[in-house]
Amino acid sequence: MSCATPMALKVKPFDLSRVSLLPGVLCAKQERMLRHAREFPIDRVLASFRREAGLPTGDALPPGGWDDATGLLRGHYSGHFLSMLAQAAASTGEQALRDKLDYLIDELGRCRDAMATGGRYSEPGYLCAFPEDQFAKLERYVEYPSIWAPWYTCHKILAGLLDAHRLTGNRRALELAHGLGRWARARLARTTAEQRGRMWGLYIAGEYGGMNESLAELAQVTGDPDMLVAARCFDNEPLLAACAADRDELDGKHANQHIPQFIGYLRMFEATDEMRYYTAARNFWKMIVPHRIYSHGGVGQLEVFRGRDRIAGSIVGSTNAETCAAYNMIKLSRRLFHYSGEGGYMDYVERALFNQILGSRADTDSPDDPLVTYMLPVAPGSRRRFGNLGTCCGGTGLESMTKLHEAIFDASPADDVLYVNLYVPSRLDWSERGITITQQAPASGGSARLTIAGAGTFAVKLRVPPWAGSGFGARLDGADVTGAADAGFLSIHRDWSDGDTIDVVLPAQVRFERALDDPGLATIFDGPIALAARDGSTEQLRVGDLAGARPLAPARHYQLDSIRLAPLYDADDEPYHLYVRAPEPTA
Repeated sequence: MSCATPMALKVKPFDLSRVSLLPGVLCAKQERMLRHAREFPIDRVLASFRREAGLPTGDALPPGGWDDATGLLRGHYSGHFLSMLAQAAASTGEQALRDKLDYLIDELGRCRDAMATGGRYSEPGYLCAFPEDQFAKLERYVEYPSIWAPWYTCHKILAGLLDAHRLTGNRRALELAHGLGRWARARLARTTAEQRGRMWGLYIAGEYGGMNESLAELAQVTGDPDMLVAARCFDNEPLLAACAADRDELDGKHANQHIPQFIGYLRMFEATDEMRYYTAARNFWKMIVPHRIYSHGGVGQLEVFRGRDRIAGSIVGSTNAETCAAYNMIKLSRRLFHYSGEGGYMDYVERALFNQILGSRADTDSPDDPLVTYMLPVAPGSRRRFGNLGTCCGGTGLESMTKLHEAIFDASPADDVLYVNLYVPSRLDWSERGITITQQAPASGGSARLTIAGAGTFAVKLRVPPWAGSGFGARLDGADVTGAADAGFLSIHRDWSDGDTIDVVLPAQVRFERALDDPGLATIFDGPIALAARDGSTEQLRVGDLAGARPLAPARHYQLDSIRLAPLYDADDEPYHLYVRAPEPTA
């Protein structure tokens, strides 16, 4: 099915270099990961590739974890590291980060060239850190854990190379990505649709990340139609068809195996104008939000989707909310927002970013470990476990923390509308307009101020967060702004002058947010920030009326009865309760 009139993007992102974080929680978390990016030895990221290529590794050891010398996912973490370095170099402009990235790409190129001369691979272009036999085993339907998602690992490497090209212009990265894409096309050409259907249905073994996304991007960047043919080979037809028809069949499916597939379907829609891809992705998102998300934005229990509207019923143990899934849900939400301009997608981004993602990074430094969580559990008395060097969530953690600023601002394709999505201390260089916008947002919430440097005519769209309620408002140079919100945004269109200010009123009251399937179970929020009850009990805590919550220092800390409440983004290993037993709601 082809869409007669292709959908146009309503919103476009700014380059990472255009937005910078000012002092605050996001800035502090990002700086910790940037220090890790600068200090982690790059030869460790290359060790498994050099070994597979028959090149000397010196005394460098692989990262470890799932990416150790014999791990079936070895090489996947290197792909995430590529993406992190590309984002960090683009955001900061630091030459040392760019040099580190370029060295990594050049050395991967040496590995690829050495692999091409050995005659051990089915086609040239192969660039993985393990032999090709994992792909052959998958084609014979060998199951996990005998093999472990070879196409997933391939995607991380391919995505990292594409990020390096897109964000820093590295041409060697694009050449390596295209070669790997051609290898993938040749490999898949020897499989049948029926065979691939069985492969993609295998739990974890058939997980392919966003191979469809990266191959469709390659098709658009290179103009090579074979890349789009290869991307179509990753259509997971049973679930794609169900979601296109709005049939919810998610119960029991591995969350992070499937979320990236739908990010890829949006890229396929961009490349083909086939509306089915877009419809499936939109419906898939609506099956998850709000029906399968915990209050901090995370999804999944034991890494899989549970039944629709079963939140309280899935708060079990320490295996809730894989951090990778939140990373990918944010990515999917951003893409859907760019097509629709609907604020509801950014409402989810705010929830997951400010709570699960920020709460997933320890508030300490390490040159040797990313110090991020695999899960961010929601059961009573949960503790966070930081580390995850070499795991999937360790890898997405590298990426998340170096692009915390990507969603704050967006623009229309014509650059005549500025979207203010998140209220975060930050600065935007809108060079197309000759405008700089500085946003100040106090840690305690309540208000944000946007100050405009430069002049011009355009609209500013301010997202109206649901948590702000009827108290949301805006003042332009001290005068109240009137008008109704549309699609979750309040619009101000005018001729702007240098020094104009917009004060955004964001009443951030402490409130209960109740579970869909149990109104007596709730998370305490302060505006968009989830407050964790700090207590080691493994039984659900009972709390009183929130009118008794007494503010403490620092901002967004409270005392309620005998319980201390702290933002979930305060990331340490103390036990906490994300959900508490709250007084019954009044009619």
